[in-house]
Amino acid sequence: MLYFPVCLDLKDKKCVVIGGGAVAERKVLALLSCRARVTVVSPEVTVELEKLSTGEKVNWLQRTYRTGDLAGAFVAVAATGEARINRLVSEEAFRTGVLVNVVDAPELSNFIVPATMRRGNLSISVSTDGKSPLLARRIREKLEEEYDHAYAGYLNLLGEARDLVLQRVGDPGRRREYFRSLIDEGGLLEVVRQEGVDKAREVMYQLLADLGVLD
Repeated sequence: MLYFPVCLDLKDKKCVVIGGGAVAERKVLALLSCRARVTVVSPEVTVELEKLSTGEKVNWLQRTYRTGDLAGAFVAVAATGEARINRLVSEEAFRTGVLVNVVDAPELSNFIVPATMRRGNLSISVSTDGKSPLLARRIREKLEEEYDHAYAGYLNLLGEARDLVLQRVGDPGRRREYFRSLIDEGGLLEVVRQEGVDKAREVMYQLLADLGVLD
């Protein structure tokens, strides 16, 4: 099967995780990082999930899954380790049009989760379409070595520069030239690595001035 890669906006959307173990915890943390509204359904949860519940970061239903628990959900994740329950979750999701991922059971899912590395707003995902999650993980680890944490600040600077160019330059061709110059000639990434974001911002503004974007 070939999957269509997509990035979902989960901000303020209800996401339900069935299960309370270590795998469920990882899924919950990933959903919270995307500012989703997370409900966990499980008789027991990890210490971290219990802390999140106590702090009202997640809504914990302290019981086993029941049909109807996915009502109003945008995304559901089944991570119980019990095949019967996971299948019931999958059936409800398919019946009600909810996006569902059943951990380690792509045949019961209508989406799978790629191995993803993040550097601020930079996300790089690797998928083997479920053929070898371990290989996807190893490729992700190699990418983490190549794309270090400096990329987070670097990308923020490029975003600032892009906004300025879009505001001040009307011609699409010139815009593309300026964007290429910022990436290819500015040396901003290395400045972020060596001297920090503030110094790199100075370099960026000087380059924009030299290009004629700024007065």
